[in-house]
Amino acid sequence: MFGDTVRRGRRTLRKIKTNPVCAVLSALWRGFLQAVYPRRCPVCDGVVRQRGEKICLECIGRLKLLTPPWCIRCGKKTEEGEEYCGDCRDRKHLFERGRALYEYDSAAESIYRFKYGGRREYAEFFGEQIADYLGDYIRGVRPDGLVPIPLHRRRKALRGYNQAELLARRDCLKMRAETYR
Repeated sequence: MFGDTVRRGRRTLRKIKTNPVCAVLSALWRGFLQAVYPRRCPVCDGVVRQRGEKICLECIGRLKLLTPPWCIRCGKKTEEGEEYCGDCRDRKHLFERGRALYEYDSAAESIYRFKYGGRREYAEFFGEQIADYLGDYIRGVRPDGLVPIPLHRRRKALRGYNQAELLARRDCLKMRAETYR
């Protein structure tokens, strides 16, 4: 079942050889699912028409990446020359550092649908974006793991999922895969 053994640092990884028939069947199954349950754009919530894309080509520019300067504690956008945003200057937080990916106004509706509208499929897109744009920052911090903030059991039962858990899983898996290439 297993192919070559690869040694990476202190870890030993095994490459799994895939059966070509299984790969074809898997691709057919994904195509069928895409036809029955088409992918929704995380920005406009419309059906993504471009095969293999996770976002409408028209919507790519609508999510605005957060650029410096940002608050060194929470990651919010700040004015030039300011180290902390108004919130972090005025009160003490229970965390040391945070980072935002997008400017609030450009992503607020999408994040709301992801958290409260049952759009758990957005996790794949947002997780990849986090890994692509904040992956170096996260690896630089050298966390032992990504731990999602737990939801109260009633809230999780109402939503059906914990969006932070979905993001941490996607983000962590993608960064782990990149680390061992």
